[in-house]
Amino acid sequence: MNLLRRAPARLAGAAVLVLTASVTIGTVAPASGDDGRHPVQFTLSNAATPANASQEIPSDFSRCHLNPDGSFDPCVVPAAPVAGFDGTIAGDLVGVQRAAKEALLGVLVAGTPTSVDWPTVDLEPLDVTVAGCGTGSFVLQRDGNNGSPDATWHIVPHTGRGQLVGISGSGTSVGAFTGPGGTFVDTFVGRIRCGEHHD
Repeated sequence: MNLLRRAPARLAGAAVLVLTASVTIGTVAPASGDDGRHPVQFTLSNAATPANASQEIPSDFSRCHLNPDGSFDPCVVPAAPVAGFDGTIAGDLVGVQRAAKEALLGVLVAGTPTSVDWPTVDLEPLDVTVAGCGTGSFVLQRDGNNGSPDATWHIVPHTGRGQLVGISGSGTSVGAFTGPGGTFVDTFVGRIRCGEHHD
């Protein structure tokens, strides 16, 4: 908050205090947790195994340079998940993630062309019903590292459609694999504000 804006408010409050002998000065911004957002928890499940993950998420390493010592110079690696890697969303959000519509970029900083250990930015269009908000779609951005199960997420501003126009939110996620022949499951927690239809 701008400190220059707070100073006049303090002066005005002091003047009122002298005249009334008792006054409660509220905060200018909403208190933490009282900003219209509500807590959510949901899961995203993709049925795939490590053995076929490279076919489900093919990556383009053509722009990466391999040094004589076997190391890579940092390079951007676009990946294109295919329809077979579509996800099912359950919990406070219910719907689907269309993997073929994703935009996934990684930055390879070490390892080999088959390594899955690099920082990633993943833009995931979701078609969902959000509890208390309605039905529609939005783009969820996830920032993490494919070598770690932990990531952060937020709803990309202005991407809400249908009853989810104006939706916003953010939080964290953690992934787990239930194998063999099992499923990748990401569990998301965070807070969401509905948007235009539920102000």
